[in-house]
Amino acid sequence: MYKEANVWEGLQSEEMAEVNALIQPSIAKSRCRGKNEASGPVYQPVSPSKHVGKVVFFNAERGFGMIGTDGIFLHVSNVVDGNAAFLRKNSIVAYEEGVDRRGRTQAVDVQLVAEEAN
Repeated sequence: MYKEANVWEGLQSEEMAEVNALIQPSIAKSRCRGKNEASGPVYQPVSPSKHVGKVVFFNAERGFGMIGTDGIFLHVSNVVDGNAAFLRKNSIVAYEEGVDRRGRTQAVDVQLVAEEAN
């Protein structure tokens, strides 16, 4: 039976140090960024036809909130730019008004807007 240890037994200590120097930095380091390790939101260009408002209430556990004083309903499933994880109270968002299946007004095609843009 072939054992991996047999491969390393024939190397001199200097050679083994060189192999370790080449291998060591790559051990247990992933090049992929984890889902929760995103550095921040990525803002996309916003259409001028969209409404802009501030999130006045947001429940992160349940994924919904309200926009502006009119209380436009907001759900994370309607965030189109992939920044749903960054939605918070007082976030600035651009959205279009739509109607849900019960006939209530809701925000659709929601995008985060950079703070300095408003």
